[in-house]
Amino acid sequence: VPDDPRFVQEESLRSLLVGLGFFELQTPAFSPAHEGEVGLANPISVEESHLRTSLLPGLLRRVERNFHRGVRDVRLFEIGTVFMEGEDGGPPEEETRLALAMTGLRAPRHWSQPGKPLDFWDLKGVLEELADGLGQRVEGKLEPAEEDPELDPRWGFNLDTDLEEGWSGRGGMVRSSGVDAPPWAHAVWTLEISLPDPQLRRGETMAFEPIPTQPPVERDLALVLHRRHRARDVAAVLAEEGGDLLEDVSIFDVYEGENLPQGTRSVAFRLVFRAPERTLKDREVDEVLNRLVPLLKEVFGAELRGD
Repeated sequence: VPDDPRFVQEESLRSLLVGLGFFELQTPAFSPAHEGEVGLANPISVEESHLRTSLLPGLLRRVERNFHRGVRDVRLFEIGTVFMEGEDGGPPEEETRLALAMTGLRAPRHWSQPGKPLDFWDLKGVLEELADGLGQRVEGKLEPAEEDPELDPRWGFNLDTDLEEGWSGRGGMVRSSGVDAPPWAHAVWTLEISLPDPQLRRGETMAFEPIPTQPPVERDLALVLHRRHRARDVAAVLAEEGGDLLEDVSIFDVYEGENLPQGTRSVAFRLVFRAPERTLKDREVDEVLNRLVPLLKEVFGAELRGD
């Protein structure tokens, strides 16, 4: 009998997070009234009178417990069910989610170098690892979560996804009032995502692409853009209009300062070109760039930096 795809998915995520240094929690689904929508008919206590609508509050209470025992470096996660009120008086709705919280130093203390605390980019790295394990995409999906009461507006974000994609979530740095932390504690970073239905089901096959045998050709484009234009939108146009030879588009530098027109910034994109069965010639890449640069100027008013 094959394993249920949901169990396979969850075990894969557990292995991934344990490999990143996280410990798993398994907490009860009960919560105080202000943290739940679905009330219990016969609650055990006032503090456990409802079913939770989020995994984060319980997770943060465990972080506090570690702080109160002098533990500075904490990495915890939980895979569990949350409950919401049903529509039109129907039965409660359930959803499986994954939540994590991390704080402290990026690496164990050592005399050879000062310890660096975890930051936003460490959290984004974990999110990208999870997205890869779920067959999802992160780039272009993060939107500021300015009104989230639990997250710092400077670093909070929502996963801007369509319902058809099957996953959503939020994350960022917990507001200072959200955790009872001692003065020595570093910032607490959290993430909570809904788990999409497993993509691989019985009868489906996986497709593999061979490792490239031809060398890539890399070109950098430093574009001066008005601040109202998002770099990810420019990257999307490059990827869509770059043709079959364009393999990858990434942002590797952003400059804001002197020698730029007011209200603009310089964003540098790295474009990777490759032909699977032959070596590319410079003129082929030049032809693509000569077509893309005028297009970016027409759509975004972008100018090559230095022109």
